[in-house]
Amino acid sequence: MIRSIKKILLPVSILVILGFILFMVNQISGVYLMVRSNDELAANILLGVLITLSVSLIGWPFLLYLKLPKPLQLPANEQELISYRKRLLRRLKANKLLKLSGQVPSNEGEIEQSLDILDKAASKVIHDTATAVFLTTSVSQNGKLDALTILATQSRMVWKIAHIYYQRPTLREITYLYANVAGASFLASEIEDLDISQQIEPVISSFLKSSAGKSIPVIGPTAHIVLDSLLEGSTNAFLTLRVGYIAKKYCGCNQVTTKSKLRKEAFFGATKELRTIIVESSGRIISGLAKATRKAGVDTLKSGWEGIKNAGSKVADGISEAGKKVNPFKKDKETPRLEQPD
Repeated sequence: MIRSIKKILLPVSILVILGFILFMVNQISGVYLMVRSNDELAANILLGVLITLSVSLIGWPFLLYLKLPKPLQLPANEQELISYRKRLLRRLKANKLLKLSGQVPSNEGEIEQSLDILDKAASKVIHDTATAVFLTTSVSQNGKLDALTILATQSRMVWKIAHIYYQRPTLREITYLYANVAGASFLASEIEDLDISQQIEPVISSFLKSSAGKSIPVIGPTAHIVLDSLLEGSTNAFLTLRVGYIAKKYCGCNQVTTKSKLRKEAFFGATKELRTIIVESSGRIISGLAKATRKAGVDTLKSGWEGIKNAGSKVADGISEAGKKVNPFKKDKETPRLEQPD
């Protein structure tokens, strides 16, 4: 999947760059020809200045990017772990959150304690984000809009996690983190890990415990709507938790690991956290939908009773009018009297 995306993005990127270069060449040549019609020397000087300025402006961001420090990559063996911990120690010493808590590590033996503090801060961000996704997508039920909202929410969550561990992450570090989190989260070969049935089990349990009134005729038909809402929200919350834990594992790594191991750890961490979110939030969803159902039922009964009353009044009026027309003993007030001759 990732390779296919790269194959598609590469030619598109080249096409965009070529189009931009052709646009700049066209604009510069237009200015050159306009000035050349009056003064050829001034036009040549202006052409040189514009070319130098354009090349400098285009190349400057790439130069800055290449000069940025390399991101902390996952250590694949013990030799890499030694140099990794030295760089990690320098980074943690400059962390403002650790300075505020008084847990700045002075040696490599204190790295784990410092990472525990940062892990708690990152876990709170992940929990709050997944809870918000669970509540909003359970109620929204709008597939396309939810997809865009979740993508933006997850991107913002990864950004916050990066700032917790890195404080001021560079462009290269952010690019590295986003690329690896996206690759680990949406890798096609890892889809079989997403055994959603295990994650949805607590949703069904909490729903059944909280829906004793689903046998009531008014509430019973809407029970499947509530269940679908909880299934939708819990699935999106699980995927958000998985993304968050992958980012957390990347930023707070302190041991030799692999991407596959990291994905599995993130999977089990998301599974455990999802149960907590469901227990905390499913009650709010169920109670809110139950109140809406009861209100809708009462409104329906009221409108039905009003309809019956109106229909009865119309029938009674119709019968009364018909009776007046067929009553032979009732004199017509509008019939004129016949005058008798004198």
